[in-house]
Amino acid sequence: MIKTLNDNKLFSIGLPVVKDVFLTEAIKSCLKQTYTNFEIVLVNNAKTADFKDKIRDIYNSFNDDRIKYHENEVQLAMIDNWNLTLKLSSGDLFSILCDDDLWESNYIEEMVKLSQQNLNCNLFHCRVKIIYEGSDRAILSSLCSEFENSFDFIYHRIMGYRKMYLSDFTVRVNALNKIGGFFAMPDGWGSDDLTWFKLSLEGGVAYTSKILFIYRNHKNNISNTVNIKNKWNSIPKYADFIKKYIVGKDLNKKDEILQKLILDELPNYKKRGFASLYHKKIMSYKYLPSSLKKIISKISRLIIFTIK
Repeated sequence: MIKTLNDNKLFSIGLPVVKDVFLTEAIKSCLKQTYTNFEIVLVNNAKTADFKDKIRDIYNSFNDDRIKYHENEVQLAMIDNWNLTLKLSSGDLFSILCDDDLWESNYIEEMVKLSQQNLNCNLFHCRVKIIYEGSDRAILSSLCSEFENSFDFIYHRIMGYRKMYLSDFTVRVNALNKIGGFFAMPDGWGSDDLTWFKLSLEGGVAYTSKILFIYRNHKNNISNTVNIKNKWNSIPKYADFIKKYIVGKDLNKKDEILQKLILDELPNYKKRGFASLYHKKIMSYKYLPSSLKKIISKISRLIIFTIK
């Protein structure tokens, strides 16, 4: 067991909980970490008394004083709840683990190492394994550079070259507090991306190719249940935020090129986003014949992947 890595910084795990299905597994993946100087800030944000009771019972079943428990009287909006877990944290480094996902046992150890190897950087992430509910299928996120500046980081994301989530990232707490915590977006859509982009502007982002985070793709994911209207309204807001971040700065030649590429790509990014929502909306129609759905799906996917 690794108790110290140089300065033995306290690592805060934010665990904002709204459902109980995979919660026990998520907590176990935190408690088995090889780096032991951590706290778990579990915020019970369930909507109903029944779910609140189930989550409280799971918390009590562990009887571990590393878990700090807080229960909201009424359900907070997603980003408000994320920011509450941050506010209740005491650590130097911070990461949120969603209640249906998992970390490998050396996740914190590797994030602490990255933070010590990149002292001027505030943002750290890892490679991701994506697993699918009811299936043995799994895929990996694409590899990233060990270090990227903000422009490379944003460019690769909006081009669709990489998958990014919430729980594969760790931040320095003081840097996240400095920008006011996580950005509010409807249903939280894109909030993590925009927060990471903002943090990367000072010091870039460091990466390990070790597969340390396991994302569980299932029908009740936030990303799979997001309100289509809210996501529709979020797409232009997301693009406008990026534009605001990257203009009006003194840039070197490389970043000037990337800045232009990003600005040129933003309209296409919005078109792909809207086309994807059209596809999701059509696929949600229960009484549409499956044969017609397949045809529409092929057409809409073709449109999405040929927008240039």
